[in-house]
Amino acid sequence: MRRFFSYTWLLPLVLFQACSPTVKVPSKKAITNQDLPLPSVTISLSSKLLNLDPVKPAPQSDIITIYLTAGRLFKLNRDWSVEPELAESMKVSEDGLEAKVILKEDIVYSDGTKLTSQDVVFAYTRNRDFPGPFFPTLLLPIDSVEAADHRTVIFRLKQPYIDLRLALAHMAMVIHPQSKIENDPDYFLHPVSAGPYVLKKWIPGASTWTIEANPHYVRGAMAINQIELVSVPDPTSRVLQLVSGSIDYVYELPVSAQALMPEEVTTHKVPLNGQYFFGVNHGLPSNHPLRNAKVRQAFSLAINREEINQKAFGGISTPAKGFQYPGPKEGLDNLPFKGRRNLEAARELLAQTPFAKGFRTILHSYGQRPGWTDAALVIASNLKDLGIEVQVSPVEDSVATSDARAGRFEMIFSGNSSGPINFFRNMWIPGTFWAEVLRYNSPEVISLVNAASKSKNFDQRIELIHAAQDLALEEMPIIPVSERVLLVGSRIRRDILFEENLPPGTNPMVATISELQGVDSGSAVRE
Repeated sequence: MRRFFSYTWLLPLVLFQACSPTVKVPSKKAITNQDLPLPSVTISLSSKLLNLDPVKPAPQSDIITIYLTAGRLFKLNRDWSVEPELAESMKVSEDGLEAKVILKEDIVYSDGTKLTSQDVVFAYTRNRDFPGPFFPTLLLPIDSVEAADHRTVIFRLKQPYIDLRLALAHMAMVIHPQSKIENDPDYFLHPVSAGPYVLKKWIPGASTWTIEANPHYVRGAMAINQIELVSVPDPTSRVLQLVSGSIDYVYELPVSAQALMPEEVTTHKVPLNGQYFFGVNHGLPSNHPLRNAKVRQAFSLAINREEINQKAFGGISTPAKGFQYPGPKEGLDNLPFKGRRNLEAARELLAQTPFAKGFRTILHSYGQRPGWTDAALVIASNLKDLGIEVQVSPVEDSVATSDARAGRFEMIFSGNSSGPINFFRNMWIPGTFWAEVLRYNSPEVISLVNAASKSKNFDQRIELIHAAQDLALEEMPIIPVSERVLLVGSRIRRDILFEENLPPGTNPMVATISELQGVDSGSAVRE
């Protein structure tokens, strides 16, 4: 029955195509520089808008809206270069313990209020005092922040921090006016913006909300004047609305729908600098089968990662060979048998535990994400060969996140995405999202990851983070599955509406008109 539930989204599309062979999908007019800015674009997301406060938990729709409607000191590009947004420059001292950031001149928020260095200090202080999900990952290496004058911000560091620019390009350091937040408890219901867009009136839990170009945005006029963001949790509805032309861009499409798209729609896969995995609740009683490291190692050997890739993700998700996604040197391909299934070795490991005859468990998944429940079903089928009975429990995104934070799960299928070092911090360092959710705490691994975070050069970082992964392999706190990749469908030219090199939920981003015309609006810096 669950497999029927998993694939029935495709039936309405087949019927739509079969019953409407003469339907003409409206084409978008060819876009040239003279056509810019586009008056309005509609973007489909998978969940409703709940919160715009960066120190609070934020699902996908909240994160993308925060990035579009709040300014940052720097912006991160797709090639991992960093360029100034609100900052004009940053200079780091020779010992790496102090960074001086100079703001651009005469920056104002969308309502004309002047933005000052004290607002930057406040953004850091507020995250420090009300640590949100990103503070321990990104901002903990910062010791203090000081406004030297109205344009100068001094960051004093606990140790050299080669990822500081990346941290300042993250939503953990979006800038809002201190005076408005302190004087208005409902400020985040009607925030002003130093970013590319400003939010119009909205209600928490809204299914539709609109953002408009910020006339005071420091990087110039946007290529799209207005964006309507629409929550479409059902994958079938997302596909049908994109096919019919009622929406222009879908961030998460089922891969199987790719062949059904009209010629006006382009599709492309987007690596998310992340990895799918299924994690174990290490807060379960110590005698629970999932608390046994050899059981978790057996699970890793028993799953068929290529089968998951094909059946759940349409072949676009590279099977895992280690804990981190492909590409960065920080990753280490250390899974036994290069991540390929070895059921015999899995059975041998399980036989060394008190649970050789098998047991029952539950695997939660985010039911609104294309492929996630399918992946969980393949995992359940694979583990059945070990004598493990796995019940797959797909739930809505908001419920899954709430249950995860509260520890109301045994296993959960999900994904972790971030820049190379913060990817590991978010899994293994207490206070970060996944380390807290999974209740995993290994002093040895923590020590190595923290040392890697403090490294003064990349070679030392890589050596330390590789050692951490080798230690973690013995405990297998999570079971890596495959690279986190999405399929995007769009009617808008990709240089206008595109994906940045950021974690999921932060996309898409929008170009400025000057960028499209080849005019630099900032100097990129390679990290």
